[in-house]
Amino acid sequence: MKYGLYYHYKLNTNFFASDTSKNVRLVRDVENIDTGKIEVNKIRLSFLLKSNKVDCFLYYSDDIPVGILCTCRGSYYLRGLGVPFDNEDDSCYIFWIYVSSQCRNKGILQELLVACCSHHSFCRSFELLVRYDNYIMKNFLDRRSSLIDCKIFYIKIFQVSVYVLTYDRSYSLNFSVETKLKPNFIKI
Repeated sequence: MKYGLYYHYKLNTNFFASDTSKNVRLVRDVENIDTGKIEVNKIRLSFLLKSNKVDCFLYYSDDIPVGILCTCRGSYYLRGLGVPFDNEDDSCYIFWIYVSSQCRNKGILQELLVACCSHHSFCRSFELLVRYDNYIMKNFLDRRSSLIDCKIFYIKIFQVSVYVLTYDRSYSLNFSVETKLKPNFIKI
């Protein structure tokens, strides 16, 4: 059984509108990824990159990857939480954000987000989930005027999830079964 609380953020893209960095590269297959100082599950990433909806951005320092950010356009299913999000293709979900501990506080995350927003300039919204106890990421997003769209509390037992989406003045109780997903969902 798994359970937890996440914040669903909508990015304020005004803070990420500038030229892309020469240190950020868009990667289309795992053969081009030397893991360097980042931890990435190459098998899982290889599966995700087979979809034309998933992109992977790597930040390189001295030709060694030290940061990663992945995106998914449209509908997606969060395997860990068991929560589906049925979105239009002009929305972008950001996941697998990681910067190696030796390289933090150097603007790498900012540059990865700039590259992401620049590459997906056609997207009308960018969203991501942040665990309730990830204070570094929450502070980063709050300083850039990103908004918490809702809070998600979930309980997952095997392939069945019960989750509550809490908005400012309302909430919804939902159930999800992983085996009954529509085919357009990308499982992240």
